[in-house]
Amino acid sequence: MRIYKLLVAAGAAMMSGGLATAAPLPAGATFAGQQNGNLVWSAICVTNDPNGGGQQLWTASPSQSNLTCPGTAETPQNPPSPYNHYLPVTAGQPDSMPYFSADGKTVYFSSFRGSENAIYSVAFPNTVVGNPPGCVPAGTVNGCASYSDNAIQFTDLPAQTSSGFDYAPTVSADGSVLAWIRCAAASSAACDLWTEQLSGGSPSSQPQRIASIPSNNVAPPNNGSGDGDGNRPEINPNFPDRILYVDVHSHVHVASISGTNLFGGSSPDVDLSAIAGCPTCATGSTGAGQTPGDEHPDWSPDGSTILFDSSRPGYATGTTSNTNQGSNNIPFTMSGYTTPAPQDAALWGAIPSADTGYSFIEAVYAPADGCFTRAACGAAPTAAWVAVKKGSNIIVEDQTLGNPTQVFVTNNHTNNAQVTWQPLFSSSQLPEAPLAVGLPIAAGAILVSAGLWSRRRHRHKAAI
Repeated sequence: MRIYKLLVAAGAAMMSGGLATAAPLPAGATFAGQQNGNLVWSAICVTNDPNGGGQQLWTASPSQSNLTCPGTAETPQNPPSPYNHYLPVTAGQPDSMPYFSADGKTVYFSSFRGSENAIYSVAFPNTVVGNPPGCVPAGTVNGCASYSDNAIQFTDLPAQTSSGFDYAPTVSADGSVLAWIRCAAASSAACDLWTEQLSGGSPSSQPQRIASIPSNNVAPPNNGSGDGDGNRPEINPNFPDRILYVDVHSHVHVASISGTNLFGGSSPDVDLSAIAGCPTCATGSTGAGQTPGDEHPDWSPDGSTILFDSSRPGYATGTTSNTNQGSNNIPFTMSGYTTPAPQDAALWGAIPSADTGYSFIEAVYAPADGCFTRAACGAAPTAAWVAVKKGSNIIVEDQTLGNPTQVFVTNNHTNNAQVTWQPLFSSSQLPEAPLAVGLPIAAGAILVSAGLWSRRRHRHKAAI
């Protein structure tokens, strides 16, 4: 009987402890992971393919360098080694603004595959399959739809009571909330943030506008060429009610999705750019004496720090200046965002002379790095970003490898942009199932064992 009681007690303790503490691992725009997985980005790559082409999503390892576009948008069957091209992830056109799920197995994105932009997802890694030759692009909405990527649509569905032009998706760490930018039209400046609930990877509620953000205050995507490039909103990994966005004045905000006043103040929407430590920042539109263009914010994997790019003319700390960059953007970090005086600092101590004239935008943190500011790291934290100069390329600076050299993953200036970084896990640990989640499973096994032991004991007594 004593063994039975011990088994039951252990099982009950593990069950209650697991249910009380179970929670997803932190995740942000760059989700936390045990390792840094692949990069995914958009690129106008295959433009002369008779079966399609245009802007798609592509992928490569961050350890590769100087990669170029392949000659086809179809996943190669037997690629040579080494394979010096990136691989396709999607087959639409244009596809834009990729965003990884917390487990690194799904990529959300925006695509113009119907009459207006909508939010989709594909499994990752994905295989793009081509149809037989002979497809004629003329007469279709978005060119020749001769490729298949098995994308799943999330917005502008027939059962949904609202629609719009949807861009730049983000998803919460537990996968229960999808958020995105919705505009009244493809060329409209009237844009807001919208959300919908997800269950089992599918929409489970009608889309709703985030009412705590002033109407039409969200910066519209740069959609002049239909590519959907924009400032992605991002849900905080540890506080899923908080979401980052960029307003129409190029200010970074954090807002409460539920409308709760933030940080002990009287507003559910806080303009971080207006109160951060930039020496020339002020509330209002860009221009003389105003905040000069804060863009593309990204939460750190622990949700404590924000990485963004800006054309600010100087740094808040130290004397290093980016005046040699002119109006070009460089990466900054912002810490202490919940305080009355958030602090911003340049990602780098100085701009390398070889990088003069480049604009560095859309920076994202690495999933497996543990520090998020230059002061904390002693060097620039590991990140990936887009370098713009006569085109654009994807660059990685990986401190975890002990080599802070900037590596051009792509080096062909073919409109590579909108990078996101995959969190990579071993099969024994996934973000949805940390130790606490496993406790109820182990507890169940112990309780079953207790029951079997008790039944055997009673049978033994009966036999005697």
